[in-house]
Amino acid sequence: MTPESLSQEEINALLKGGLGGEAEVKLEAEERRALLEFARRQGEAFSRALTEQLGVETTIELGEIVACDAETAGSHVPKRLVAAVAEYTQGLSGRLTSYFAEDEAGVLCGRLTGAEELGPAQQTALAGLMNQTLERANEALSQATSMAIAAGPPSVSLVKSGTPEFKMSLPSTSERLALIGYAYFADEKLQGTFYQAVPGTMIELLVAARPAAAAAAKPMEAPKTPTAPPREGPRARPVVFDELTATPPVDTTNLELILDIGLSIRVELGRTSMKVRDILELGPGSVVELDKLAGEPVELLVNDKLFAKGEVVVIDENFGVRITDILSIRDRIESLR
Repeated sequence: MTPESLSQEEINALLKGGLGGEAEVKLEAEERRALLEFARRQGEAFSRALTEQLGVETTIELGEIVACDAETAGSHVPKRLVAAVAEYTQGLSGRLTSYFAEDEAGVLCGRLTGAEELGPAQQTALAGLMNQTLERANEALSQATSMAIAAGPPSVSLVKSGTPEFKMSLPSTSERLALIGYAYFADEKLQGTFYQAVPGTMIELLVAARPAAAAAAKPMEAPKTPTAPPREGPRARPVVFDELTATPPVDTTNLELILDIGLSIRVELGRTSMKVRDILELGPGSVVELDKLAGEPVELLVNDKLFAKGEVVVIDENFGVRITDILSIRDRIESLR
């Protein structure tokens, strides 16, 4: 996926206009795009950091992005919070504050340290997790913008929304803010949400860096062999591919905002399951048999949604897929929502 690609959640946010905030505090379209790219990198970095520390696959989804200020920010977050405040030292300026609900932070810290109380050891563990998240996200953002970006280690404290302490934890008390929501899931007992507050000056810098990001983007090479995704997860439901017929008009409100966005297309050749013993015995020359019959159409998925079916072909030295069945124009638009 190139830096210009957006996830399904990000596309939903653009289609729904979900980035608007209070009437007097607004985000321009270009600012929304820049914030979505920033949020995607932060979310991916948090997911990877938590997965590595716990040894449990963690998924994350973007929530709403709200424009607010110091007076209204407290109405968008839980009452009792754990705040992790980091100061940017290079590339970007200002502070980035991450907020966790106190009870969910207790569960998270309990998995990291073995004790759910939010004492010094637990706060240190959370600071370490967010520091690792920032380092990964800054590295990705640096590569995309060709600009060195770094931040100092975050400091963690307990605050209550709406209090002077909460306002002091915000990146700024005098300028507009963007509040980004994230939802994470590791297992039934470890799931929750957190928020990141981004100041207006940082938003402007992110917008200014976007042209550099576009110039640095490289075309995605076709894979040498189509492979199934390494992680088991929910798949799109089977789709009946109808012939194109006259259909009612499709609501294309805000569709123009995403026409130039790159989407990740994955070809699923097949799947299988193996015992650990068999996996350890694999070596060069081993053959892994998949659950798909020879000649059976492969599936094309766009942002993890079944989009088309086709047959594998070879173009020069690259693999490709000749489409044999595809969703109607109407269904393609609906599948992006």
